[in-house]
Amino acid sequence: MRPFTVGDLQELLGERKGPCISVFLPTHRRADGATEDRLRFKNIVDEVKRKLEAVINPRAVPRLVEPFAPYLGSEFWRDSLDGLAVFAAPGFLRHWRVAMELPERVIVSDTFHVRPLIRYLQSERRWCVLSLTAGAASFFEGTPSGLSAKDVEGMPGTPEEADIAGHEKPGLSSHSAGGGRRVFHASGEPRSAREDVARWFRAVDQAICAQLRDEHSPLVLAGAARLQSAYRAVSRYSYIAPEGVEGNFGRAKPDAIHERAAPIADAALKASESQAVEEYQRLNGAQRSSDDLEIVAAAAVAGRVRRLLIARGRIVRGVFDRVTGEVRKRAAREDAFGDDVLDDLAGAVLARGGEVLVVERQRMPTKSPVAAVLRW
Repeated sequence: MRPFTVGDLQELLGERKGPCISVFLPTHRRADGATEDRLRFKNIVDEVKRKLEAVINPRAVPRLVEPFAPYLGSEFWRDSLDGLAVFAAPGFLRHWRVAMELPERVIVSDTFHVRPLIRYLQSERRWCVLSLTAGAASFFEGTPSGLSAKDVEGMPGTPEEADIAGHEKPGLSSHSAGGGRRVFHASGEPRSAREDVARWFRAVDQAICAQLRDEHSPLVLAGAARLQSAYRAVSRYSYIAPEGVEGNFGRAKPDAIHERAAPIADAALKASESQAVEEYQRLNGAQRSSDDLEIVAAAAVAGRVRRLLIARGRIVRGVFDRVTGEVRKRAAREDAFGDDVLDDLAGAVLARGGEVLVVERQRMPTKSPVAAVLRW
């Protein structure tokens, strides 16, 4: 299952025919929690039916809930993470497993409810790992709790998949890795072999750049120093961590990679946060930054916000107009449901290719809950 990205958020925010069904469920990574998760999801589908029957002709309900059938089987729940999000509408069905606990929630509306996943994208703690060996490349998504292997669409996991090492070239050494697979070595061969590796890595990088389009997550490289160097030489991704994890992780468990990669990712995240705060301070007063919520909101829907800093834990109750950017504040209510303007503001910035960082309050460059760097 590929990770949820800003591109996915943009797709969910697009116009489509309703009713739009949004389902969120906290799930268990443990195998013994699969049965409980499946039964809870079955109850959620029953709730979806009741909500649909309240707004549309009941005879149309079975057709709209039919796409949920594959999620009711036990096999679907074997590889759960911490949360599951499912979105369904006429002719549309998507689901994502995420490494963050999501609130149990069912919403039937004219548009998809994406706020829980906006919070997921907001988190400055998300990062990625690319593990490189002489014959394989693997991609992981990292959080403080661990690494999760993720499929990247179009990424060639081996040189053979990239169609650049289908046969052994002069001077290119290889050995069998079992299962009929050949492993090609990336160093010490003639230039033609190095070129093959470079072509493979360019194909890997192209897929990763497409996957992380509009993302700003640090990417930690894990592998032999020569492979890391070869990848950096061809990569176009702007957020590769300066330091990598050296070693052979072809057969390593994700926990072993996480233990060594997490400090590097954490350092990269803190450096990015410091740079963002310094940039805001440098541009302050030059009409290229603002901490006025109304100004920032209007700039966000116009696509003018390049980077948005949000104070961790701050909440602004109210309604954010996705079209005009108007903010109508409400009195704070502990039982308020889904009305934090800052979440919707972050979604507007992310959907337009901007960057969102959640910053500890004491590190914010202003007393306002928001600080924005503008594109123009």
